[in-house]
Amino acid sequence: PLYWIDAFTREPFRGNPAAVVIANEALPEPLMQAIAAENQLPETAFVVPQNAAFGIRWFTPKAEVDLCGHATLAAAHALRLSGHAKGSRRRAGTAISCRGFSRRRSACPKIRSPARPIAR
Repeated sequence: PLYWIDAFTREPFRGNPAAVVIANEALPEPLMQAIAAENQLPETAFVVPQNAAFGIRWFTPKAEVDLCGHATLAAAHALRLSGHAKGSRRRAGTAISCRGFSRRRSACPKIRSPARPIAR
C-alpha cells in the first residue's frame, strides 16, 4: 500500500508531505525511483519488514537520499495505521495528519535507517 502523509501538522494539506510505501520485500531501485518520480512529493519512504524491525529507504523524485526526518515520521505513522506496529511502545510523539483526516499519534516502531549502507 501507498500512504500520503503530512508530517508536523494536525491539519490535512499542511506540514511536510511524504508518501510511504510498505512492501513485503525489498523493491528494485529503479522501481522505487519511478514510484517517487510519479508521486512528485519531496520524499517517498519505502519500508520493508526485517525481523523485529523495519528497513527504510528514502527517494526524492530525482534521487535516493541518505536520510529524511519527516518521511521517517510519516513511515512510523503509516506502520501504525496499517497495523504493522501494533506492539510498538508509545512515546510522546509529533502531530501527523493523513490525507482525509487528522489525528495526534505517537508511533515509534523500530526502524533501521537507512536500510542500505551509506556510500562514503
